[in-house]
Amino acid sequence: ENDFLNNPKIDRILSDKNLVQFFDAQIVTLYNFDKFLGNSKGLLRQFLDFLHNIYYRYVTGRYKKGLEWLNNNELSIDYKFGDGRQIIMQDKIKYDIIFLDAFTPNKCPCLWTKEFFEMLYSHLSDDGRLLTYTSSASVRNAMIAAGFYVGKIKDNISNKYVGTICTKNKSLIKYDLSEFDLGLLKTSAGIFYRDKNLNGLNEVIKLSRAQEVEKSGLLSSTKYKLMYNSKEGVNYG
Repeated sequence: ENDFLNNPKIDRILSDKNLVQFFDAQIVTLYNFDKFLGNSKGLLRQFLDFLHNIYYRYVTGRYKKGLEWLNNNELSIDYKFGDGRQIIMQDKIKYDIIFLDAFTPNKCPCLWTKEFFEMLYSHLSDDGRLLTYTSSASVRNAMIAAGFYVGKIKDNISNKYVGTICTKNKSLIKYDLSEFDLGLLKTSAGIFYRDKNLNGLNEVIKLSRAQEVEKSGLLSSTKYKLMYNSKEGVNYG
């Protein structure tokens, strides 16, 4: 992405008067701002996504409807750059909705630890919801250890469970964890990541958990699934 930011061809395309009609002015501004900052992880992603769907605004009315909705609702986004752990510790806001879309726990464990969820718990309103795509046993266990009630997110179109919800208010949980899910939390897969001071390196956090898993003596998730699946008339979920 840094090569993308420093590519003169991209600059020429964005400044070409014959092509300007194809680009949203706000997105171009974000690109230039992101290039100035030298940080490509947040704003640039929006620009890349916009390029990927550049024809979108010309083949459907949804673009204009979406833009009209944004304008009517005066939606604004406050971007913050840096280590999410440090940012949330300095934040004083109580949120009604938190979307946690970090890289997978194995790639970025620092944003999936018990301690991080404890921080998120303190920043969530009493009737707030924290939503994430992952169904990881270690993540769900960390949520529970942090004080949350935990349930599943269901996609009614595909009729499949597609993620995890946690809240302070149990009545907001529509789909409870199943018997299988709860059993999985008790296996070695349910051992959560730890980051006591919220400043640990990812590799250190991963190594620490791996050592805890090795010493735990708990049943592996693979063996648990085989045992559970062998029960007559019982399915996962």
